[in-house]
Parts: sequence; structure tokens; C-alpha cells
Amino acid sequence: MPPKARGKAAPPNREFLRADFARKPAQEDLPANREFLHRDAVRTPPAEAAVAGLNYPSTLVGTVGNITVYYATSLGAPGQTLATAMLGRVLGPYYDMETWFGVSGGPTTVVVAPLSGSNDGSGGAFHYGCDFVSGGTLYLDATFALANATDVEEALYVAELSECFMGAQGLGWGCGSSNGEGLSRFCAAVDTPFGAFPSWGITGPSWVSAGYPDWVTTTEQSDRDYVSTGCAVLYLYWMLFLGYSNAEVIKAGGATLAANYQALTGKNTAYADLKAAVQAVTVTSDNPWNVIDLGLMKHIGQNADGRLEVFAQGADGGVWHNWQTAPNNGWSGWAPMGGVITTDPEVAANEDGRLEVFARGTDNAVWHIWQTVPNNGWSGWATMGGVITSDPVVGRNQDGRLEVFARGTDGAVWHNWQTVPNNGWSSWGSLGGILEIP
Repeated sequence: MPPKARGKAAPPNREFLRADFARKPAQEDLPANREFLHRDAVRTPPAEAAVAGLNYPSTLVGTVGNITVYYATSLGAPGQTLATAMLGRVLGPYYDMETWFGVSGGPTTVVVAPLSGSNDGSGGAFHYGCDFVSGGTLYLDATFALANATDVEEALYVAELSECFMGAQGLGWGCGSSNGEGLSRFCAAVDTPFGAFPSWGITGPSWVSAGYPDWVTTTEQSDRDYVSTGCAVLYLYWMLFLGYSNAEVIKAGGATLAANYQALTGKNTAYADLKAAVQAVTVTSDNPWNVIDLGLMKHIGQNADGRLEVFAQGADGGVWHNWQTAPNNGWSGWAPMGGVITTDPEVAANEDGRLEVFARGTDNAVWHIWQTVPNNGWSGWATMGGVITSDPVVGRNQDGRLEVFARGTDGAVWHNWQTVPNNGWSSWGSLGGILEIP
């Protein structure tokens, strides 16, 4: 039985949810402005009121930047542990969204909640309006039953957070429509560690199975159809395959995918071009082109003997490299270097010619790997510590010492430097300042 209306109706909630999933009825009372839920959500009006205007009685974990994190008190110690881990993860994606959408975000509340009752993320996530004012409270299903709990929770978070940025940007991405739902799932997949995006969230094959209906020149006014969402997700990965960056695609906007395509390419043949591109590959995922790194950004170093070496993030989340077999001639082929990174790899050459690669790990620390002798051999990955919210950037001082720079959780620039050329590192120190958008 649906809850009865009290006063002005709230906007429908925007969800990242399995197509066949019905959420477990909540046991806590929902405040009046939250009782009109998504048509497929199932909840009953309970007896106990929530706190702080939230749908669940919740416990505050902390605030970082513009983001406050809670967990539903009923989740107990596991909920607290997961929410605390999320407190260390929320800033990085928030800053990424600011960069990709080209606008500043607003106050955001994150609530780890028992949406599924099984604490495995299968209840997805939801929020209300498509902006930070009416939709800035994000409810994420608890995931602590999973081995990669924090990674999956981060994917649920990014899916909903990106939708708030759609409204703030106001360029046509609709968080309750197929183009916006596709974008939210795309952001959740590419801006989180490898393996974080849940397999039930994959929608691309649904569009192919349905016979390629034209949700390119038309946008479906629904975020619950895997067919139209799958069309949008495949389109976005295809744009990366064509060489456009995340920021270029998202900032181009468009009320339809065709409008986005025309803004980027000047062409009005989006549907035909996308269909041809998809028909040329086998679609078993959202990313049939196996696009590596976000926007095909590769980083290049030069070995001491003059051979170029290219580094990129692979589809497995690790670093891969490809090197010239002799200066000016021939290439080895791609080979894995291991690790699991969450930013582009950054490469620099030490004073003695040894290449060294830096990236942010899944723990938000800086990790590095280096040649053990010039031109040959690599160490294993090692942590440099810190908690960063941007790609690391590396420079070389006049005396040959490398120095690493990144944004910290306080928005300031932090740095770490070699204490002597080729050897040893200091601890992290702040250079101050506030970097809102990198």
C-alpha cells in the first residue's frame, strides 16, 4: 500500500539500481518530504522518526570539505567502519566531477544505509532532485558483506554524485533520463578502482539485444530502462575510443546524445555512426573497445639510452607499459607492471637515468615503482604514504632531485621530495593554498 501524501509532493528519487530489484521495506519513519519514492521502491511508513532530516536514524561519522558522511545506526560497527572508510574516499571523486562538469559542487550528505538488507550493494543507491539543493543527500546501500566493500560503495556514491552535478551544470544531461543515467553509470565505472562497478549495473548489451533502438536522437524520460541506458553508456565509451576526454564529452552537454555528438564532431549522423561502431565489435560489456585509461591519456618517459617508454592504466586497473626495443625503432608490445591505480600514471627520470612511475593507489596514497638500473628492470610497487585527491605531478629540481606534488584532503598542495638525487624521500609537507578545481 503506497504511503499517503502529506503536503507538497517531493520529486521522485533518482536511483542506481538493478532493473529487477525491489528494496527491502525500511523500518524507520520517513520524513514527509521524502515519502514519494521511486515507483519501483518498496518501503512502509514505520514508527520511529529519522534524525537530521534523513530517511534513516543515522550516526554522524565526519565532514570533509563539502561532504558529510553518516551511516544508518542500525548497521552497527560494520556500518561505522564502512562509512569511516568512505570519509577518506569522497573528496577525490567530488573534485573529479567538478573538473569533468566544469562547475563547482554544493553541500553533499552521504548516508550508508540498509537499502537491500543483505549489505552487498545490490540495493544500489538513490537520491531525490537532480541538483545539490533538492538531491544532495545520497543514500548508498551498505556493501560490507563484499571483499571490496569500499570500492563498490565508492561506485554507488559516484553514480549519485554525478547526477547532482548534471543539474548544477544545466547543459542537458538529465539525471532522470536515459542520457543522464548512462552518464552516471559511466562516471561510476571510470572514476573508481577496477572491479568496483557492480556487474548488475552493466547495460550496454541490453541495447544490442533490443536491436539498436534509436535512443541517440531521442532521450527516454526514464532512468529505469536498461535498453536506453545501455545506448548512452556505449556512446560515452565510444567517445573515449574516438579520443575525446571525459571532460570534453561531459562539458559539451546536450539534451540528446545526438546533440552531444554534433557539439563534439560537427556531424549530425550520431545514430548511424554509433550503430556502425557497435556492430563492428562484440558487446559483452559497457566497454567493448576496451578503452584504457580515462580518455586514452598515456604518459611517456625517455630511458637513459634514448628509448621511449609509454605507460597507461589498463583495463585491469594496473599499469601497463610498452617500450622501444632500440632507439627510434620498433616496440615491445604491452606488458603489465602490476598495481591497481586510481589516477593516470606519472613518469619522470631520475638524475642517473632511471625511470620512476607514480600514481594514486586505492588507499589514496601515492605509490611508485622504479627502474633498478637505467634502461632495465623494475622494483616492486611501494607506498609513499599521504592521502591525495588528485593525480600526482612530478618535477625535477636543478640538482636532479625529483619532487612530487598533489592536492590533499584539505584542498591544499602537498609535496614530497627526494632528500638526495636518486635516493630517499622526505615526508609530506603542505604548501598551502586551496585548489577547488584542478
